[in-house]
Amino acid sequence: MSTKITSDPKWDAITLCPLDITFALKLGSDQSSANSIEVLEQLRDINPSIQIEIRDDTSHKQALEGAEYLSTQDDVSTLRLFKWYFNQQNCEVVYHVFPNQLAICEVRLSGIHAENAADLDNLVLQRTDEAIHLSQGIFEQQITQSLRQLDSNLVVFENQAHKGKIYWPSRTLLLNQQQLDDTKTQAVVTQWLSDTHRPQDAEKIFAGQLNASMTWLKYVVVDCAKNNDYRLETMILAQYCYTAQEKCNQQVKKAIELAFSGHHKKLEKDLTQARNALEQSRVSAKLHQVAVNETLRHLTRRKRRLIDDIFQAWEYDRLVDNGQLMLDLCSDKIQEANNRQTKISASKTEYILIGISLFTVLDFFFFITQFSREAMSRPTLDHNDGGPSTLLTMIATIPADTMFFAGIVFAGLIFYAYKKVKG
Repeated sequence: MSTKITSDPKWDAITLCPLDITFALKLGSDQSSANSIEVLEQLRDINPSIQIEIRDDTSHKQALEGAEYLSTQDDVSTLRLFKWYFNQQNCEVVYHVFPNQLAICEVRLSGIHAENAADLDNLVLQRTDEAIHLSQGIFEQQITQSLRQLDSNLVVFENQAHKGKIYWPSRTLLLNQQQLDDTKTQAVVTQWLSDTHRPQDAEKIFAGQLNASMTWLKYVVVDCAKNNDYRLETMILAQYCYTAQEKCNQQVKKAIELAFSGHHKKLEKDLTQARNALEQSRVSAKLHQVAVNETLRHLTRRKRRLIDDIFQAWEYDRLVDNGQLMLDLCSDKIQEANNRQTKISASKTEYILIGISLFTVLDFFFFITQFSREAMSRPTLDHNDGGPSTLLTMIATIPADTMFFAGIVFAGLIFYAYKKVKG
């Protein structure tokens, strides 16, 4: 393979950074429904910076069931709601808006001067940070104002007091075939991919065996299309899926913390919050997985192969399985706490009932003492008995303190028998 040397390397790059946003479709909404599409079309009419993901079927497709399977060239289903474009000096910014209050910020950088991979990475991250912080507030303000003009209850707003959390950014070097013959480019690309899952991809790219390496955080794409390159589109989808699952897992972690706090400290308030958090996170996780599975089913073959490769490198299935384990753990802990509280409540009820029974025994002794003495002092009370009651006469002669003591002893025996039965 022939090589050449350039003295002033300039680099083009694209960064993809997930971040939280303050609005989303209502949980459980079908974004492909006629109502959702109508809302997105109204939003596009209000804000011309928005591009929505709607494909018009031809008339013959509309007449067929399962029309989504007629196209093999394009995806016929997408999780993305819309794109928002923003031009800055020296870069282009696109916000890819998804459900679950998430967006992927795409920053296209060009003309970056760097001699080695470390300096290049630092410059890319620095310029990405500047682009996001400059555009994020404008994006939130414009989209929120546009959404509030809609006459729809499909959109919900949350956490509007502060900007959303910014997650991990991925960095993609954009190369062309001419650059691959340059020795400096080869050195930087080799160093760039050295800490990824497959550093050997660098040699395969130079040999023309691969046109991309996309495994973890640092990527390389050769001859990237200006718009809708399938490799970048796949990576955007992959980062959304992974980050949304991470968000679901974080919600479950909060529920677990509340569940353990409520269990150990016996705080009913924490347990109630844990139950609510668990239910919401369980629904969010299940809906997310359903949406991901449906979207993957409708991807083109090359996108599907690429995203399967990305998910395998990221161990996405392990992330999903870990989320399910946390859901099960939280559910078990809440159930354990519920059982414990039920047992405590049952014990309290039993003690209350046995207490009432003991007082009833004492009250019986007081009553029989009082009645026997009244019967002795008022013969008319037993005129139907043919004479004074021997038992009442005997009880009437017992001192009140003795009867009170006997009542206490009898109540104590009942309580002792109860404790023996309960173990």
